[in-house]
Amino acid sequence: MSTSVMVIGQTVRDMTDLTKDKFPSILALTVVPKELYASLAKIPRNVQDDFSDDYLHAEELVLRKYKLQYPADESHLAQNYHDIEYLRDTIMCDGYIDEGEQFGIMTYDPSLGARTYVPKDGVELDDVVTIWPVEVWAALWAARDQVAFECMSRRNIQYFLKRGY
Repeated sequence: MSTSVMVIGQTVRDMTDLTKDKFPSILALTVVPKELYASLAKIPRNVQDDFSDDYLHAEELVLRKYKLQYPADESHLAQNYHDIEYLRDTIMCDGYIDEGEQFGIMTYDPSLGARTYVPKDGVELDDVVTIWPVEVWAALWAARDQVAFECMSRRNIQYFLKRGY
């Protein structure tokens, strides 16, 4: 039996609806990192061009299947991935998970008298923005680097955030 990890996320739709009387919705996704790694490692590679458009598209499809296609890795929340209470409390106070504004822009709408989150081009309302635990990063980078998941899973979150998505 493989170990699963919890991934905290929020739909873009929930980030766009920041009315004062509504608490933000937070998703708790369950991911089995070794299964994710196995799915990513099956993607065919072109030796001359490791990160071809075809490879990156196939990788995105796998990540989308797990609802992991939009990691908020530029957020300070990413460094606190292990503190579920901190993540929950911060999202509840701020109203949205994408505080680094990677996938949308937070603006103030005077006509509403409130902040509003506007998704960037290509980001859909049903897409999910997530904070990845180190095990998910390890699965992604082990598959990309074509190394064993166990070796990559020994790395810390700073290593993965430095490499980025």
